[in-house]
Amino acid sequence: MNRIIHAVFVVVQETGVLILGDSGSGKSQLALELLRRGHQLVSDDAVQCYDAQAQLYGKNPLGLGQYLDVSMIGIIDVSRIYGAKACCPRHRIDLALEIGAMRPTLSEPFADYALDYLRLRADATSDLATLLECAVANRQLKQQGFDAKQQFFQQQQRAIEQSPTKESSA
Repeated sequence: MNRIIHAVFVVVQETGVLILGDSGSGKSQLALELLRRGHQLVSDDAVQCYDAQAQLYGKNPLGLGQYLDVSMIGIIDVSRIYGAKACCPRHRIDLALEIGAMRPTLSEPFADYALDYLRLRADATSDLATLLECAVANRQLKQQGFDAKQQFFQQQQRAIEQSPTKESSA
């Protein structure tokens, strides 16, 4: 694969996150908040996705990865505002995040790659950056062999099995 897509690409806790969504959905604002929290920008608005060693990678197709187009502000130079370490020239894509309505063909271009998918709805009460950081941390725990959902259900089942049953009075 060697394809340019409309997206924002960031690195969150060493996990490459491809942020997809319609124009105006908040992709760049999410990237800005993630930068403020110490994460990295690979590319804004256009991401060149390419295959390397059977894994999917992304980079800015024009080598302009330090720029971010922020609504109501304009184009900013991330490296000058947040420092050179806030920019990453290329990274493996591990997670695809869709902001807003999920497109039925989201996974189609990435079917040959082991990507995780997440959909978040942007609204006034959502802190998408916190939700994404939590999703990345949970994904990393799963990769290390810990599945919180599985642990929860196992502990819940043990508690149910160990609880005294109520006898009905006749």
